[in-house]
Amino acid sequence: MKHSKKRMIATIFIVGFMILLTFSFLYPLFYMLNNALKTRADYYTNPFGLPVQVTLENFRAIIKDYNIGRNILNSLIIAVVSTTLVVLSSAIASYAFAKMRFKGKKIAYIVILSTMFLLAQITMIPRYAMFAKLGMVDQLWSVILVYWAGGVSGAILLMRSAFMGISNEVIESAKLDGAGFFTTLFRIVVPMGFSGIAIVIIFQFINAWNDYLTPLLYLESQEKKTLMVVLSGMVTKYGDFPTRQFAGLFLSVIPTIVIYLCLQKYMLKGVSTGAIK
Repeated sequence: MKHSKKRMIATIFIVGFMILLTFSFLYPLFYMLNNALKTRADYYTNPFGLPVQVTLENFRAIIKDYNIGRNILNSLIIAVVSTTLVVLSSAIASYAFAKMRFKGKKIAYIVILSTMFLLAQITMIPRYAMFAKLGMVDQLWSVILVYWAGGVSGAILLMRSAFMGISNEVIESAKLDGAGFFTTLFRIVVPMGFSGIAIVIIFQFINAWNDYLTPLLYLESQEKKTLMVVLSGMVTKYGDFPTRQFAGLFLSVIPTIVIYLCLQKYMLKGVSTGAIK
């Protein structure tokens, strides 16, 4: 009886904590959307209440007046292309490190992982100088290459761990059936180790989408800037229009929410598998 009572109390505590945690994550999203649908007068009258009159004027204003659609497209191009490059290159390297034998394998792996400990600020100035000499400043590719180079080492660490759990017998069977390196990788290894790849996709996309410093440094013209850089400028332009700032902020979180919802089951599977190991 005592054990059942303690278990019930523990369950109530855990459920209550999870509800509180869920509320703390969802309320900021609700607050942004709620105020983005208000008029400015309505916001100043009651910033925490529901809209008296729902309006989409704030979204129309930032999209039309600020031409934010182009900046959203820039952010999408950078995030999608850099994430794709990181996943493809890291999958190839991870498969080699996890399932192949070659001379210098451990040394190469350690060298690649050691780049994770290099601070971005250390390479910022020489990297900018290099891109300037190559004429790549104010080009989306400069930001994409930075994200690609910065994301590979961490992605290899995660993917290699996922690929290590794949049975060697499955891979050997594929080779006996005539499957080559890339056939085995993309038809056998990638589907079976997709939980680790999903984690890489989520982290890499969110990092590329939310980053402010890198595009601020390399992209100078207004039409090349990313959404996060443009949103920072709205603080000055729309300082007396907080509802428009909320509209821009809400638009900025939609892609990250979508990518997480699409891949969350694979991410949870990867985390649980790693915990069991």
